[in-house]
Amino acid sequence: MRRLSIPLLAIAALSAAAAGCGTTSGAPEAATAGDTVYLRAAGGRLLAVDPAGRHAARSLPAGQPSRGWRTLYTATPTAGGATRVAAVELGGGRTVASRLVPGRWSLPSTVAGAAPDALSPDGTTLVLARTGRAHSSFALLGADLRARPRVVSLRGAFAYDAIAPAAGLLYLIEERPGDGPGHYSVRAFDLVKGRLRPGVIIAKSEVDEPSMSGEPTSRAATADGSWVFTLYRNAVKGPFVHALGAATGIAICIDLPRAARSPDAAARAWGLVLSPAEDVLYAANPVLGLIVEIDAGSQQVRRTARLPGGGTPGSGPVRPLVSADGSRLYVPSARGVEVLDTATLAAGRPLLAGTGVRALAATPGGRRLYAATARGELIALQARGGRVLARLRTAGEPAAVVARPG
Repeated sequence: MRRLSIPLLAIAALSAAAAGCGTTSGAPEAATAGDTVYLRAAGGRLLAVDPAGRHAARSLPAGQPSRGWRTLYTATPTAGGATRVAAVELGGGRTVASRLVPGRWSLPSTVAGAAPDALSPDGTTLVLARTGRAHSSFALLGADLRARPRVVSLRGAFAYDAIAPAAGLLYLIEERPGDGPGHYSVRAFDLVKGRLRPGVIIAKSEVDEPSMSGEPTSRAATADGSWVFTLYRNAVKGPFVHALGAATGIAICIDLPRAARSPDAAARAWGLVLSPAEDVLYAANPVLGLIVEIDAGSQQVRRTARLPGGGTPGSGPVRPLVSADGSRLYVPSARGVEVLDTATLAAGRPLLAGTGVRALAATPGGRRLYAATARGELIALQARGGRVLARLRTAGEPAAVVARPG
């Protein structure tokens, strides 16, 4: 374990997915009544699906969902070179707030081609970005969109990494092409003093490495955003996790076991998830058939477990889940949904055996799971026992799914 005083970019991508939905089949409507499932479709747009089949799928624009998927933030170019930032109710599509921001802005993603990562984990601050080789700018808005944005402008190529509003720190990634492809330095902008802190934020143990390299694959964060965990793939040293204390800028580098090393295609399958108590972090890679359990408090690898690996690597990370009571870990895989007892990390019989599953979501309380499959289906099933409740046909690549009562 290496201690670093750096925050790190991340968030794993949601792959482009379902283009449309058909009717449900299987169990009675009552089994899934009240649920709404969100799929991310091509171009980043969202589909709101009613598994009970009582309403047609609703299409929503691309954007940044709030925690709990109640609001969607969008940034749309307007005539005259401005950007309309809006907050849209996901439940009904009503615009609840909007603001016109001069200039062309976008909702930043810390992974190229991924879903936006523009909202602070505590839900208070929305970040817009406008970046280039010579100049970079970031606009910070309150989540209610009432006040004018605060604009931070810098010379050089910077990318958004993370923000800790309560600590007054905006973390940015500065490219260092002179050190080699993919190298960067982590910088901190002091929002209280209104200036970029001098120097690269790096621990004494890393003074000979003023830049870093690696590709972010997946991210998990505590509910209050005080800790952000990012898994990086690296062809030379293998995958590793960075745990960022966002309020302090202190980060800890956690190297995954040697068994986690793999070609890049398989490395892209890594997914992260925190336990409900936020004391355990799980890194899962069903292509490699490997689970790594990390103590989120001490930032130490505690143990590893094996799954039957295999299958064709997908275009992005898997989306594992932990049950609401913390007793079970669910991992999408090419052979179904792997179910592990978190007390022993022993794998039981998979759910949806023989079906390739790319993404999972659970209803509040975790009684039902929704599985997006490699065959273009969305399947509702009981978390305990795996009884199939409903099936929906979807077109295209499976997407990430979020479910909540409608």
